[in-house]
Amino acid sequence: MKSAEIPTPFEEKGIHVFTFNDAVRISGRGRAYVRLMLFRMIKRGELQRAERGVYYTKKADPLEVASNISHPSYVSLMAALNYHGVTTQMPIVIDIVTSKRHRPIALEGIRSNRIVFRTLDRRKIFGFYRDRNNINVAELEKALVDSLYLGRPGAGEVSGALENALRTGKVDRTKLNEYAKAMGSKVLLRRLDSMLGNVTDKESQGRG
Repeated sequence: MKSAEIPTPFEEKGIHVFTFNDAVRISGRGRAYVRLMLFRMIKRGELQRAERGVYYTKKADPLEVASNISHPSYVSLMAALNYHGVTTQMPIVIDIVTSKRHRPIALEGIRSNRIVFRTLDRRKIFGFYRDRNNINVAELEKALVDSLYLGRPGAGEVSGALENALRTGKVDRTKLNEYAKAMGSKVLLRRLDSMLGNVTDKESQGRG
């Protein structure tokens, strides 16, 4: 069997991130054989290792890699706001919201390669989906709520993203408020109310 046979089935399905156990299952070979084969593929530059037991191909999107390391987890904060097109600011890091503590990771051979994990209580892990490129990403409303809750990025960036989201009709205000309430933080609710009020004031001034 050629070494390329391991990633190919994943690439055909549009998946470019897989675990050691996935590789064993797909190849149908023994664990020792697969371990050696993956090692050789990495040496040849055909694969990269995100961390122990997690691998990605050359075609991998950094968001796909980042959101498939810890489970459950999803892309949020600035990276998600950029993903949804409500900010033109490019994220310096990829922020991943997860219920498990995890050290930051720097990916080899990939742009936007630093991944930072932000830990939330399991009850606050909601409002995300898996897109057609196998990226687990926050809904826009949850990305805004997470940003206000965690204080990342800064208030100016979040306010600008919220304003753009409202102006373009990309955000559901009812869902935004529901998600904010579900986080169980009065501070968050005050921040959101204040920010929505400021945006409304700007809109009124613009119409004036």
